[in-house]
Amino acid sequence: MKPPLPLTLLTGLGLLLLPGVLLAYQPGKFTPLDVYVLKGAPAGPTSLVARAADGAILERAQFKYDGAGRLTTETFVNAKDAVSGTTEYKRAGDRLSEEVRKNQSGNIMSRTVYSYEGDNLSAIEVYNEQGVMELRRRYFLSQGKITSGEEIVATTKDKFIIKYDEGSTLPQALVFVQADGHPFGQILYRYDSQKRLTERERVQNERRELCKYEYDQKGRVQSYSYFDFIDNQWKLKKTLTYSYP
Repeated sequence: MKPPLPLTLLTGLGLLLLPGVLLAYQPGKFTPLDVYVLKGAPAGPTSLVARAADGAILERAQFKYDGAGRLTTETFVNAKDAVSGTTEYKRAGDRLSEEVRKNQSGNIMSRTVYSYEGDNLSAIEVYNEQGVMELRRRYFLSQGKITSGEEIVATTKDKFIIKYDEGSTLPQALVFVQADGHPFGQILYRYDSQKRLTERERVQNERRELCKYEYDQKGRVQSYSYFDFIDNQWKLKKTLTYSYP
């Protein structure tokens, strides 16, 4: 079974503004760039550096925006200062319609297509370099909040449930459930007194992963770090740091 929400090098799970499932362009999978992808905002980050636990540079990213402050292109550079690929964000009007990932030669590696029902995101479909759909994720809402969804990979269908505290719009947990109803993992979200996401912990079988966020004086995500739980302690895996104009 393919995990529904894999952790990747340059994908974090925090928000610059008030976290909320409906603000994420892939709900449940948060990144500090969400607000710039969806709505646009002034003075977005210009670059990102990913470093290993020993401080060595793993990868860098540079960001470009349109006149409304919406992210249009990410360019990735590897540790040898060579461009390793790009991600392009395409829109139909004000809505995000496609996310296209290309390799260093400009060839499409994957396309993520976003579908809507009314004003709400209803589905995400991911296609590989041959144009074959590899994943479909659907979302279901209740009282204006995404409360559940399902993910189809090949012939496997898994579901997830998003839990909220009573009266809260902030997700507290995302629970992965197999088709037979058996839970097989969860993501836990923790916040500070200002309702900013501070930690995201994923638990699946015996594996635990943690992402912690640091904010600057303007309330922007300055950096976030990934940890693995090994030998009964959290060990740093990598840290990603943003630069702002």
